[in-house]
Amino acid sequence: MVFRIMQRSLMTGRQERIQILTRMNRGRAAAPSFLASLSDALGEPIAASALVPLLESDVLLEVFRNCYHLAVNGGLLRYRKFFRASEARLVFQLADCLADRMIGSVAFSSQSRARTAERLP
Repeated sequence: MVFRIMQRSLMTGRQERIQILTRMNRGRAAAPSFLASLSDALGEPIAASALVPLLESDVLLEVFRNCYHLAVNGGLLRYRKFFRASEARLVFQLADCLADRMIGSVAFSSQSRARTAERLP
């Protein structure tokens, strides 16, 4: 009985590791076409250095989902604003302003058509 539980536990851990490695491998294979499509959609080149590691992106996705559900259900203070394409400069100014106030967070900004990501002090 104990052996079966240990065996099941080892298989689960092994299967999880295989799934993570598989996802990482697929991500590496898909990255060039993803970056090309993203660059095309944004109208500026996006470098591979802008991507976060798989496990970090999983955490970010989970945080986003949780906060989104809280916001939709009224459990989180939120604000939504729509902008016209002609107001793109204002959007980036607002994002830069927020980034200045988010010490210790990852922030994205656009300067002379080059997309950068930096960790704020």
